[in-house]
Amino acid sequence: MAEVVVVGSGLAGLAAAYEASRHGHNVTILEAGQKVGGRGTSINMCETPYNAGPHLLKWGGPLHILLNKSSKVPIKGSRLDTKMFHQCLEGKSWQPLALDTDSIKSTGLDFEKRVELMGLRRLMKKAAKKHPEMSFVDWVMTQPPHIQSELETWAMMTTWLNLENCGSLSFHSQQSLSGIWNRGLLDVKFGWADLVGRLLAILDRQGVEIHSNAKVERLNIVEGKVRGVFIKGDIKIESHNVILAIPSHLSQKVIHNSGLETTVFTKLSGQKATTLDLVLNGTFLPTGLSFDHKSNILSLVRHNQDNSSIAIMLVHPAGKVTTEMVEKAEIEIDTFLQNFALGWSECVVKRRFSKQITITSALLRDQRPTITEYAKIGLLLAGDFVESKYILADAAIDSGLRAGAMLGNNN
Repeated sequence: MAEVVVVGSGLAGLAAAYEASRHGHNVTILEAGQKVGGRGTSINMCETPYNAGPHLLKWGGPLHILLNKSSKVPIKGSRLDTKMFHQCLEGKSWQPLALDTDSIKSTGLDFEKRVELMGLRRLMKKAAKKHPEMSFVDWVMTQPPHIQSELETWAMMTTWLNLENCGSLSFHSQQSLSGIWNRGLLDVKFGWADLVGRLLAILDRQGVEIHSNAKVERLNIVEGKVRGVFIKGDIKIESHNVILAIPSHLSQKVIHNSGLETTVFTKLSGQKATTLDLVLNGTFLPTGLSFDHKSNILSLVRHNQDNSSIAIMLVHPAGKVTTEMVEKAEIEIDTFLQNFALGWSECVVKRRFSKQITITSALLRDQRPTITEYAKIGLLLAGDFVESKYILADAAIDSGLRAGAMLGNNN
């Protein structure tokens, strides 16, 4: 019998297994698919790693700290500096974000507006201190138009979320200042599969077992307490501690199949995107991270010796994404490339189109479940949809580490 069963081998599951095994527990991970890593995976196209759309590692965030703490091998990649962020307003040419004096001068704005941009960082810090619970979008709407567009771009680039979904003023102030301003975003050289591989190596050293093709369908509940899980084929895996670390809709299904209340999951909305990953012969689009306001498209570009690697993401409104929305997104992405990368279609080396990927399973404004929502019966939750002060991958890592730590020491 495993002391701890972790359901799911995404970042949350790997973090939970790491922390529980570090505290002396015998841990088994059950993964429904053949591959581990969840959304933290990548493939190689022409010797270039491609993630599922744009991925950036937050410098100093939970994932970065965990990897540095557990591995002596430095993470290779490029930290985006202030000159590697661009935006396009009203279909015009790219311009750098107003992050330094030279960039602000290049905006073409009059002197008074340039002065306002120069003081924007200080203004946001002051406002966040005075109104910490105010929503970021409400504060942005009080600013003049040229300031609004700048702040909307900051929001998209540091959270991958539309302006109305990116949380409180205090939260986003911290995200922007640590991300864009302090070179806090890292484009990982060998892709996110490398990061997952590092975590797997650590778990192997700690004796964690991972079983793939082991889809958990329901919990084994005996006299009101979780005593393990049933995987496909009605095979019982016994355990007194279960951490459910799979996406919110799958967690809801497992819990529902176990005869438990799942109301807390109905309050989650989440956000999705359509992506196109490309390898092109030649140089296209600005190096780094760019946002086009007209199409709501983000692009992460790396120029190599002979080609360009481009990850494009069109962020959909929160909620369900329809077939019509995906078809429209494909047209929008094609139009975007025709506008800004003329001749790109004749230079394609490799391409991968993803109709729908999950950016996050829950928005910051959602009433997210806590890790201990079902703790009374011996079940803990982990994932980017669980209550956390972080978002995206860092929320998954943070919740996984906290769930693993809650089991206490067994050394």
